[in-house]
Amino acid sequence: HFVADANLPLNTANSDPREAAYFRDFLEYADSARPRFAVVFYGLGPEWQSPRDLEIWTRAMLTRGRKLYPAIGEEYRRIGVGEGVASTAAGAGIARFDDRSTAFAVAALSYSHAVSDVARALRHVWLAAGGSDPRQKLAERRDSLLVVEAGAGR
Repeated sequence: HFVADANLPLNTANSDPREAAYFRDFLEYADSARPRFAVVFYGLGPEWQSPRDLEIWTRAMLTRGRKLYPAIGEEYRRIGVGEGVASTAAGAGIARFDDRSTAFAVAALSYSHAVSDVARALRHVWLAAGGSDPRQKLAERRDSLLVVEAGAGR
């Protein structure tokens, strides 16, 4: 769960003084929107050869989240959350964000990155424990998309 948590932009920075007004709401919004995400698997990347490789990967996850972090606050300010003492975020995202919003895009990107990164971490543990993985194409570096059909591998 630490890998998934590292992909949530709100866990990677805290520079927005209004974040407390929308933090929980964004989590609830992202969870409510999750069934509508078109999940993208970004591949596995090269095998980690040393602790330095793991450190570089971790920094890359956190950097991605930090780049997306400001967009969440901007979306909540756009709908007026956190502007005054009387405003509240409870349910604001679910009620006001649609699937074309920046909030949806940030949540979807973060989720897909989390899925990909968790898969990579679990595969690494599996291989380090002596397991094998015949699907080497997923670990190859590529400049194009590899489409994996739904249900492939069943």
